Amino acid sequence: EQQPREPARRSRTIAEGELVPTAAAADADKSRTTTVVVQSSVRVPSAVSTGAVVEVWAAAPLADGKGFAEPRVLLAEATVASVERDSGPLSAKGTSLELAVDRARVGEVLAALSGGSAVSVVPVGARS
Repeated sequence: EQQPREPARRSRTIAEGELVPTAAAADADKSRTTTVVVQSSVRVPSAVSTGAVVEVWAAAPLADGKGFAEPRVLLAEATVASVERDSGPLSAKGTSLELAVDRARVGEVLAALSGGSAVSVVPVGARS
């Protein structure tokens, strides 16, 4: 018994009469997401690792340049694709996270990053 296939979309031009190899089709869900890299302004809990689901918060810089506005949820849900923690004794870099996000939200994320917002990444469903 053959398992039903996940929804797919073509990833290249298919000529008339051509048999379609599996490699020519891409998972439809993957075409709706992409990855962005964010630098967290605060420490990221050790529970945040590849595959974790996180929230991304952003606080825009104030017009007078003295601090930041109230933080708001930028992304209610993103999946961590990779984590790079800078742990050297003189490191100030912090943690960079590659996040899988919905393509429809990429512009908003990039605007926050390029606009100087303080970005924080927190785990979803953390237990206290």
